[in-house]
Amino acid sequence: RAAEAFVEPAVLSLAVAGARFVLLGETHDNADHHLLQAYLVSEATKRAEGDARRPALVLEMLPTDLQPKVSAFEAEGRAAPAFGEAVDWAGLGWRDYAIYRPVIAAALDADLPIRAGDTPRDERRKVAREGVSALGLERAVALGLDRSLGPEREAAMLDTLEQGHCGLMPRESLSPLLLVQRLRDATLADTMLAADAASGQGAVLIAGTGHVRRDLGVPWYLAARAPELAGEG
Repeated sequence: RAAEAFVEPAVLSLAVAGARFVLLGETHDNADHHLLQAYLVSEATKRAEGDARRPALVLEMLPTDLQPKVSAFEAEGRAAPAFGEAVDWAGLGWRDYAIYRPVIAAALDADLPIRAGDTPRDERRKVAREGVSALGLERAVALGLDRSLGPEREAAMLDTLEQGHCGLMPRESLSPLLLVQRLRDATLADTMLAADAASGQGAVLIAGTGHVRRDLGVPWYLAARAPELAGEG
C-alpha cells in the first residue's frame, strides 16, 4: 500500500507471517475482500522458521461488550456457520454474515482466539455528546486519546468524514464524529495490544479501510502506545 503497487502473494504472505500485528482493511460489502482476508489470516499463523503461532483475530464488527458471547461460542467448540447467530450478527447492522464466514472459519480452523474489538455504541454516543472527558481521564490517557493527532491529521480525518457524508454536513458539525472515529480506532488498537499482552502471539485486525490507515487510523495508536512498532510494515 505504501508503494502504491501490487504485491506478489509470496511476498505478502511472508510479511504477514513475520508481523506482530496485521491490519487487513476491507470494503465491507466486497465478498472478495473477505476471501483474501481469510487467506491472510491463515498465512498469519505461519512463521519463517516453520512453526505455527496463534495471533488473536480482532473484529471491528463486534463491540467489546459482546466478548462474553464470543467466549461462550469458543468454549462450546462450535463451527463457523453458527458464529453469526451466536453473536446476533444480523442485529448489528453489518452485511450478511455469509460473506464474513470464511474469515471466521480460517480463525477457527487455526484455533485462533477471536476478540470483539470495537467500542460499544452507548459509549460512542456518550463521547459524541460530551467529548473524550466522558471516558474519564484514566481511560482517555490509557487509550492515547489525550494526545493530539496534529492539525494536518485532524484536517485529513475531517476531509474523509466530509466526503463520507457527501458534503451534506457542515464541516464544523463533524467534530463529534471525529471524536467517535478516534475512539473506535483507539479501542481497536487497545484490543490488539491487550490480546498480544495476554498471549505474546500478536493480533490480526479485520476492519474497514479507514481504520487501517497508517497516518491516522489504528496504526497511529499502536505506534503511539508501542513506539517499537513504528518501523514495522
